[in-house]
Amino acid sequence: MSTKLLESLRPTPVVKELRALTSEDFGSQYAGVAFLMVRIEDDAGALLQGLDAGAVAAATAEPLAFTTVIHSAVTRVASQTGAAYLEAHRIRLVRGNYYVVPLRKLSDAEAFSGRISVGRAHNKDVVLRDSSVSKFHGWFEVDGSGQYFYADAGSKNGSLRNGNSLAPKQLSRLDVGDELRLGSIEALFWLPGTLWDVIRRP
Repeated sequence: MSTKLLESLRPTPVVKELRALTSEDFGSQYAGVAFLMVRIEDDAGALLQGLDAGAVAAATAEPLAFTTVIHSAVTRVASQTGAAYLEAHRIRLVRGNYYVVPLRKLSDAEAFSGRISVGRAHNKDVVLRDSSVSKFHGWFEVDGSGQYFYADAGSKNGSLRNGNSLAPKQLSRLDVGDELRLGSIEALFWLPGTLWDVIRRP
């Protein structure tokens, strides 16, 4: 277990689960859920406040559909990760601090069926309190096979996937490890199995 990597992560409940749970139990705890790993800078007070508030709400939130399919995808990713793959992800975590945000639909958020909304507004499923982020910046969707997608909602400062600009309101397929930039906020798209392996596997 990498203590140094754990120190780069928030919030505390997720860190405690990473320390205590087996791979199977961690996967079951977050079955049907993907993670948005939001990079946190030293002066990100407002951003942290929004993420902390969202973490409390997310504790009772519902994942998107296709829980079994996504849980199977987590297992496949975990079984296919080699040493080089894990080391590449560990290097990313060493270079910054990250907030682990489960992608869940909040019960009191806007009622976009099948979508997890992201933005600066308080009624979004994932709240990013940063001036570069639009009130409604974008959204995540998942299809019947458990594949995740992201779409920019026509935001002022746009969204990037792996350095490439995304056209407004067009779904872009996401792969584990993809880098997203929403305004000036950097984030990684991971699955629970990816995070557990990066932290716990030798």
